Amino acid sequence: MDIKPTLVIDDLIPENLQNEYHDLIMSRREWCFVKDMSYSNGELRYPSYGFNMLFKHPEHGVISDLYEAVSVPIINALLDKEKLNISEIFFNRAFLQLPLSPAFYKEQNGLHVDLPDPHYACVYYLNDSDGDTIIMEQTIVNTPPGSQGVDVKIHQRVTPKKGRMVVFDGRRYHCSSQPSESYRAIINFDLV
Repeated sequence: MDIKPTLVIDDLIPENLQNEYHDLIMSRREWCFVKDMSYSNGELRYPSYGFNMLFKHPEHGVISDLYEAVSVPIINALLDKEKLNISEIFFNRAFLQLPLSPAFYKEQNGLHVDLPDPHYACVYYLNDSDGDTIIMEQTIVNTPPGSQGVDVKIHQRVTPKKGRMVVFDGRRYHCSSQPSESYRAIINFDLV
């Protein structure tokens, strides 16, 4: 099973839409507090506090008008630039991370894979920030979950830049890192 290449696309959409989508999402009241953005199964010694806003959930369908207003146009722009074989936006949400006290800082949040099945994982950056997305060489295909003693290697680090999108094989383990200088706002897509 081939692992798909990683794509980094700057200025996916025009600057006026980058600003409009940023302002629209950042002004919403639907943000929900998440006590650990790394979803580390209760290991909260160094939590990565943040906020989550769901647009589309596989069990509940479209939850927010932002799905049609923001997410669909972003994915249409992606499909205009890259010929990807996708049938749907399976899962879609926004994340907001804020700088935390140095006591909570860690190099990276929890490594994870959103779905075990083949898919594209996409991160669209709403603003310039630190807090890289870290994509690993290892995949759920060649490194089963819970493997002990596996030496993970970084495949690529992507720094948040307004209007940038990274698209990668969703079977790769990946994680965010905590911003230290500004807020980090992204839209996350799982495309099947």
